[in-house]
Amino acid sequence: MRTICLFASTLDSASLNMYKCMKPQLGLSELAFDNYHICEGQFGSNKIYLVLSDRLSVDANGLDVELRNTIGEFDALIFLSKHASVSGIPTFCLHTQGNWGSAKLGGSPQTLGVTPVVLKNLLYQQMVTQNTTNFDVVHEGTHHGPDLEIPTIFYEIGSTEKEWSNPVYAQFMVSVFFDVLEQYDGEQSSLPVILGIGGSHTCSNFNRLSAEGKILVGHVAPNYAVNSLTVEMVRQAITKTTLPSQIVVDWKALNSEMRHFVSNVLCKSNISFEKLKSLKKRLD
Repeated sequence: MRTICLFASTLDSASLNMYKCMKPQLGLSELAFDNYHICEGQFGSNKIYLVLSDRLSVDANGLDVELRNTIGEFDALIFLSKHASVSGIPTFCLHTQGNWGSAKLGGSPQTLGVTPVVLKNLLYQQMVTQNTTNFDVVHEGTHHGPDLEIPTIFYEIGSTEKEWSNPVYAQFMVSVFFDVLEQYDGEQSSLPVILGIGGSHTCSNFNRLSAEGKILVGHVAPNYAVNSLTVEMVRQAITKTTLPSQIVVDWKALNSEMRHFVSNVLCKSNISFEKLKSLKKRLD
């Protein structure tokens, strides 16, 4: 039996919205703890803990250790969260947390989270398949805190209060989650697992291959993070993915200076890479 913990924050309206939609559907029993309101239950072969806290998710460094001390071992942690953007485009999205460079929003500098790549991509594929709205559905590049050692996903509604507080959108995310739990058989797959380098924050050039079930997208370092790449960060991204991954570079999205920089880092890492154009040609 797998154990999955979902974390919601009272300080995040989208998070609280999803929590309120999810709780009645699980028939959870409530546990009393000082720092958290925790409910537990079972869905199929998965044990579920639903946690409500007054902490913001990005500031929850060490949460995995605290929860283990409270509920015992668990396999994955999903943050129910809002997504905010300057554009305000309605969006359903997900990503793993971590900082390629400095820690501007929680976590630790140059420290990545662990990405449960099968679970993340199953959620993404179902979000795309079931989406009947005008929302964008995207992977995001790896970004922000907290600093944790457990496989983690940020599962988000964006991008304004209008979307965060709407129970219809929260119910969509909850329904997708339950549907994926029925399919999820742990972190095992024969699909290529991708560590992406280059491109947009919304991973626009990687999304289609994931949606079509041709690849599993793990960590992604978008263009803005490329200059923070080091040999150590590349190796960290590989080791902090639940399945072995190959590096795929969105070569066309990089300027000549970025291409030179990335090539040097990967050469020093003694790690080969494939260009995204070549991967698409091979898989399509």
